[in-house]
Amino acid sequence: MAKMGRIQGNAMVWVWPSNKKLIDRGTRLICELTSKSYEQSCLLLFEAMERVEKLREKGQPVPSPVALVVEEHGPKTD
Repeated sequence: MAKMGRIQGNAMVWVWPSNKKLIDRGTRLICELTSKSYEQSCLLLFEAMERVEKLREKGQPVPSPVALVVEEHGPKTD
């Protein structure tokens, strides 16, 4: 998985949020890897899920919504 670029730090960010449990896991991963609150992370995740779905409808390659948010908002700076 690491060679495929699906790991950020010590976390596997290639998560497909297809149910409530995975949406929560993805939201918590975004919280841990960025400086966003849980609420902000959840909103960003749902926005990314919509963008990924539009890409899928166009037949384009799609990234994981969680990985997309983490990539866009970068790691948190302590």
